[in-house]
Amino acid sequence: MNGTDTDGRSIWKPMRRGSGPLAAAVIVALGVAASIDFVNGRRDDGPKQGAAKRTTLSAREARPPSLVAAVRRDGTAVVVRDLRTGADAGVTVAAPAGARFHQIAREPGGGYLVSAYAAGEVTFHRLRLDSAGRPRDLTALPRVRLRGESSAASDMAVAGDGRIAYVTYSRGRPRIEVLPVGNGVPRTWTTPATGRIGGLSWSGDTLSYVWRQRSVRTLDTASREDDLRTGEAVLTLPTGATEALFGRNAQTFVTAVGSQTGLSVEEYTAATGQRAGTRWQQRLDVRARIDRLARDRTGTHLLVGTADGRLFAGLPGGTRELAAPDLGDLAW
Repeated sequence: MNGTDTDGRSIWKPMRRGSGPLAAAVIVALGVAASIDFVNGRRDDGPKQGAAKRTTLSAREARPPSLVAAVRRDGTAVVVRDLRTGADAGVTVAAPAGARFHQIAREPGGGYLVSAYAAGEVTFHRLRLDSAGRPRDLTALPRVRLRGESSAASDMAVAGDGRIAYVTYSRGRPRIEVLPVGNGVPRTWTTPATGRIGGLSWSGDTLSYVWRQRSVRTLDTASREDDLRTGEAVLTLPTGATEALFGRNAQTFVTAVGSQTGLSVEEYTAATGQRAGTRWQQRLDVRARIDRLARDRTGTHLLVGTADGRLFAGLPGGTRELAAPDLGDLAW
């Protein structure tokens, strides 16, 4: 992924706090550079020495990010929020004139991509940060765009090589589009059936998605197929779950399951579709309806959003809860 755009149009519009109805929100440092531990300031030393190299994380990598980037539910701005304090970090970045932000995803280089929608067209914008993690600019990617209906029901995921997977709709029929950033040929997968697609998640050339909030399927984006019906069904979500994402080693999927008494984060084996264990649980006094999931950069930690506007982060030593009724799509 090229870290700079020489022909992008800058639409960076920071606003002073209190300067208007869209006053302030946004983006900022990734937890990648954070040296402060998320829980009670305690250091997490990561896996023990001697673990297999492919699963070993350094102490820094093992710490979950302290900041979450999100699109406001009304699409007017992107905001970064500190999960430790609940306070917004920095100033807001407003949506382009006449458009609304819909989706946000972390780029492999450490920044974010944000989608904006207006007049049947989806455009993409890169938020770049300075060396201290402060927002530097938000730049439109002029040659990366697509036609179709985008909404809160759409979804986006960025692959390790920078490719963007995005879900649009046409008369209720979903389509997955994979767009290169730079050289490459766009790809589109369609289906004659109607229904929602969510939970986009990459592992190499394999893209996983959730069909109608029940069936987790995988798509080989390197194949010549262009029909979504060729996606391989790998597991059926349990009642109370709506999305699933690849685990860190791509051999598992993780999902959050809501119930009358709370929520639990469950792991399933990709090869068999069988439940492999419970990562963590959170008891609640109301039924948990899951509506958002986000992985951290390592795929080790999961951030869960519920329909009543709460976020739950699974952390070393326990979970943290944050009231965030104004936040829509998330990137952690």
